[in-house]
Amino acid sequence: MVAAQAVPLFFPLVGQLVSLAIQVVMLAGLALVTWKHLQSRRTAFEDFFPDWHTTTRLILCTIVGLLLIVVGFFLLIVPGIYLLVGYTFAYMLIVERHLGVWQALEGSRRVVGKHWWGIFVLTLVMVGLVGGGLVIGGAALGLPIGYALSGLFPTVSLDELPLGFPQTGLTLNLGVLIGLLSGMMVGGGLGVAVGGCMLGAAYADIFGLSSNHSRAVRHEGID
Repeated sequence: MVAAQAVPLFFPLVGQLVSLAIQVVMLAGLALVTWKHLQSRRTAFEDFFPDWHTTTRLILCTIVGLLLIVVGFFLLIVPGIYLLVGYTFAYMLIVERHLGVWQALEGSRRVVGKHWWGIFVLTLVMVGLVGGGLVIGGAALGLPIGYALSGLFPTVSLDELPLGFPQTGLTLNLGVLIGLLSGMMVGGGLGVAVGGCMLGAAYADIFGLSSNHSRAVRHEGID
């Protein structure tokens, strides 16, 4: 999560794409471990990381899906919101069903279409968890760290730092800035972890991964 949030600070445009790819792979790993726990299977740290072939398809799926969502937002916004929610399970279908990119995107859209409002609310909850994590992490952890570091670092202009921020003319103690960013990254990371597990559990519930009669449910709306 630190890598996903830190890259855009130094490379605003390309970094956003890299960050998005990292987060999709990370969420896929959270889903893999969540599914194993729901099935009472043993897990190991390496289970958080999909293989390279799957990772490549996840990144390609992210790029294609993002382009379609952007086009949808240009078409009166509503199609973009529909696709943003509709493609929620695309990367999980790649990981769990080993589908191709377009199959995963369309399969996710068809299945989510039957549960669209529920997934939409879950998406809002996830956004709230990440946003709340950033705020709470910055306040509860970042401020104390920043205060402790403030005596070790000078006050600098934010415009002079290679962080990709817009020109503000503001100055801030570098130690405080480091503390705030660190706390926000930890809080945001916890929010993503909880939200990712919730999303993985929702996928398992819809596709029946934790039940004995999963075969019929897993093929819902895809095959």
